[in-house]
Amino acid sequence: HLAIVMPAYNEAEGIRGFIDEIRDHVSPLAARVTFVIADDRSTDDTAHVFDDVADVDVQTQPANRGHGPTALAAYCAGLASEPDLLVHVDGDGQFLGADFVRLITAAESTGADVVHGVRDGRTDPWYRKVLTGAVGLLIAAASGRRIPDVNTPLRAYRPSALQALVDAVPADASV
Repeated sequence: HLAIVMPAYNEAEGIRGFIDEIRDHVSPLAARVTFVIADDRSTDDTAHVFDDVADVDVQTQPANRGHGPTALAAYCAGLASEPDLLVHVDGDGQFLGADFVRLITAAESTGADVVHGVRDGRTDPWYRKVLTGAVGLLIAAASGRRIPDVNTPLRAYRPSALQALVDAVPADASV
Protein backbone atom coordinates (compact mmCIF):
# COMPACT_ATOMS: atom_id res chain seq x y z
CA HIS A 1 0.00 0.00 0.00
CA LEU A 2 1.39 3.33 -1.12
CA ALA A 3 -0.09 6.46 0.44
CA ILE A 4 0.60 9.80 -1.19
CA VAL A 5 -0.11 12.78 1.03
CA MET A 6 -0.18 16.41 0.08
CA PRO A 7 -0.91 19.66 1.80
CA ALA A 8 -2.80 21.97 -0.53
CA TYR A 9 -4.04 25.53 -0.60
CA ASN A 10 -5.93 27.00 -3.56
CA GLU A 11 -4.79 24.32 -6.02
CA ALA A 12 -8.18 23.57 -7.64
CA GLU A 13 -6.98 24.53 -11.11
CA GLY A 14 -4.26 21.90 -11.43
CA ILE A 15 -4.43 19.38 -8.60
CA ARG A 16 -6.71 16.84 -10.30
CA GLY A 17 -4.45 16.60 -13.35
CA PHE A 18 -1.42 16.36 -11.05
CA ILE A 19 -2.92 13.46 -9.10
CA ASP A 20 -4.05 11.74 -12.31
CA GLU A 21 -0.47 11.95 -13.61
CA ILE A 22 0.96 10.59 -10.35
CA ARG A 23 -1.59 7.75 -10.30
CA ASP A 24 -0.79 6.77 -13.90
CA HIS A 25 2.90 6.45 -13.06
CA VAL A 26 2.80 4.81 -9.62
CA SER A 27 -0.12 2.39 -9.97
CA PRO A 28 2.10 -0.32 -11.50
CA LEU A 29 4.39 -0.09 -8.44
CA ALA A 30 1.88 -0.90 -5.70
CA ALA A 31 -1.10 -3.17 -5.16
CA ARG A 32 -2.97 -0.23 -3.62
CA VAL A 33 -2.45 3.52 -4.01
CA THR A 34 -4.35 6.10 -1.97
CA PHE A 35 -4.15 9.87 -1.83
CA VAL A 36 -4.74 12.11 1.16
CA ILE A 37 -5.07 15.84 0.61
CA ALA A 38 -4.96 18.12 3.63
CA ASP A 39 -6.76 21.21 2.36
CA ASP A 40 -5.70 24.30 4.32
CA ARG A 41 -9.14 25.96 4.06
CA SER A 42 -8.70 26.91 0.41
CA THR A 43 -10.79 29.80 -0.86
CA ASP A 44 -11.20 28.13 -4.24
CA ASP A 45 -12.77 24.73 -5.05
CA THR A 46 -9.79 22.57 -3.94
CA ALA A 47 -11.84 20.82 -1.24
CA HIS A 48 -14.42 19.59 -3.79
CA VAL A 49 -12.34 18.70 -6.85
CA PHE A 50 -12.27 15.04 -5.79
CA ASP A 51 -15.82 14.58 -4.53
CA ASP A 52 -16.31 11.84 -7.15
CA VAL A 53 -12.90 10.11 -6.85
CA ALA A 54 -12.72 7.01 -4.63
CA ASP A 55 -8.98 6.84 -3.98
CA VAL A 56 -8.62 10.49 -2.89
CA ASP A 57 -9.50 11.53 0.66
CA VAL A 58 -9.71 15.30 1.06
CA GLN A 59 -9.51 16.46 4.66
CA THR A 60 -10.35 20.12 5.11
CA GLN A 61 -8.45 21.55 8.06
CA PRO A 62 -10.34 23.24 10.90
CA ALA A 63 -8.57 26.55 10.22
CA ASN A 64 -6.08 27.99 7.75
CA ARG A 65 -2.80 27.42 9.64
CA GLY A 66 -0.15 27.45 6.94
CA HIS A 67 2.03 24.83 5.30
CA GLY A 68 3.72 23.25 8.33
CA PRO A 69 0.62 22.31 10.34
CA THR A 70 -1.18 21.25 7.15
CA ALA A 71 1.72 18.98 6.14
CA LEU A 72 1.69 17.50 9.66
CA ALA A 73 -2.05 16.81 9.34
CA ALA A 74 -1.43 15.13 5.98
CA TYR A 75 1.29 12.95 7.52
CA CYS A 76 -0.98 11.90 10.38
CA ALA A 77 -3.85 11.06 8.04
CA GLY A 78 -1.54 9.11 5.74
CA LEU A 79 -0.06 7.15 8.63
CA ALA A 80 -3.57 6.28 9.82
CA SER A 81 -4.14 4.45 6.51
CA GLU A 82 -1.32 2.03 7.47
CA PRO A 83 0.73 2.23 4.26
CA ASP A 84 3.90 0.30 3.50
CA LEU A 85 5.43 3.50 2.11
CA LEU A 86 4.24 7.10 2.38
CA VAL A 87 5.15 9.80 -0.14
CA HIS A 88 4.80 13.50 0.63
CA VAL A 89 4.45 16.07 -2.13
CA ASP A 90 3.02 19.57 -2.17
CA GLY A 91 -0.13 20.02 -4.21
CA ASP A 92 1.31 22.62 -6.57
CA GLY A 93 2.47 20.22 -9.26
CA GLN A 94 6.23 20.95 -9.16
CA PHE A 95 7.07 17.35 -10.07
CA LEU A 96 6.33 14.95 -12.90
CA GLY A 97 4.85 11.47 -12.57
CA ALA A 98 8.21 9.94 -13.53
CA ASP A 99 9.81 11.67 -10.52
CA PHE A 100 7.59 9.58 -8.23
CA VAL A 101 8.68 6.38 -9.91
CA ARG A 102 12.35 7.28 -9.33
CA LEU A 103 11.66 8.21 -5.69
CA ILE A 104 9.71 5.03 -4.92
CA THR A 105 12.19 2.83 -6.78
CA ALA A 106 15.04 4.38 -4.77
CA ALA A 107 13.18 3.77 -1.51
CA GLU A 108 12.51 0.15 -2.43
CA SER A 109 15.95 -0.65 -3.83
CA THR A 110 17.88 0.90 -0.94
CA GLY A 111 15.55 0.04 1.93
CA ALA A 112 16.17 3.56 3.24
CA ASP A 113 13.81 4.96 5.86
CA VAL A 114 13.65 8.33 4.10
CA VAL A 115 14.32 9.21 0.47
CA HIS A 116 14.47 12.85 -0.41
CA GLY A 117 13.79 14.17 -3.91
CA VAL A 118 15.85 17.01 -5.36
CA ARG A 119 14.57 19.75 -7.64
CA ASP A 120 16.99 20.68 -10.40
CA GLY A 121 17.03 23.92 -12.37
CA ARG A 122 14.70 25.83 -10.05
CA THR A 123 13.67 29.29 -11.15
CA ASP A 124 12.98 30.79 -7.73
CA PRO A 125 13.38 34.50 -7.01
CA TRP A 126 16.75 35.59 -5.57
CA TYR A 127 15.46 35.98 -2.00
CA ARG A 128 14.15 32.41 -1.95
CA LYS A 129 17.48 31.12 -3.29
CA VAL A 130 19.29 33.04 -0.52
CA LEU A 131 16.96 31.65 2.15
CA THR A 132 17.26 28.10 0.81
CA GLY A 133 21.06 28.45 0.70
CA ALA A 134 21.18 29.70 4.29
CA VAL A 135 19.00 26.83 5.52
CA GLY A 136 21.19 24.42 3.58
CA LEU A 137 24.31 25.79 5.30
CA LEU A 138 22.72 25.40 8.74
CA ILE A 139 21.68 21.82 7.98
CA ALA A 140 25.16 21.02 6.64
CA ALA A 141 26.74 22.43 9.80
CA ALA A 142 24.41 20.39 12.00
CA SER A 143 24.64 17.14 10.03
CA GLY A 144 28.25 17.33 8.95
CA ARG A 145 27.40 17.04 5.26
CA ARG A 146 25.64 18.96 2.53
CA ILE A 147 22.13 17.82 1.77
CA PRO A 148 20.89 19.04 -1.62
CA ASP A 149 17.50 20.79 -1.74
CA VAL A 150 16.79 20.53 2.00
CA ASN A 151 13.34 22.08 1.48
CA THR A 152 12.24 19.61 -1.17
CA PRO A 153 8.52 18.94 -1.17
CA LEU A 154 9.02 15.37 -2.45
CA ARG A 155 9.95 12.71 0.09
CA ALA A 156 9.27 9.02 0.71
CA TYR A 157 9.08 7.64 4.23
CA ARG A 158 8.85 4.25 5.86
CA PRO A 159 5.92 4.63 8.26
CA SER A 160 8.01 3.84 11.36
CA ALA A 161 10.53 6.58 10.49
CA LEU A 162 7.82 9.12 9.77
CA GLN A 163 5.96 8.22 12.96
CA ALA A 164 9.14 8.85 14.96
CA LEU A 165 9.49 12.27 13.31
CA VAL A 166 5.83 13.14 13.89
CA ASP A 167 6.09 12.03 17.52
CA ALA A 168 9.06 14.38 17.99
CA VAL A 169 6.98 17.43 17.03
CA PRO A 170 5.95 19.31 20.20
CA ALA A 171 2.20 19.26 20.82
CA ASP A 172 1.97 23.06 20.62
CA ALA A 173 4.02 23.34 17.41
CA SER A 174 0.97 23.33 15.15
CA VAL A 175 -1.12 25.78 17.14
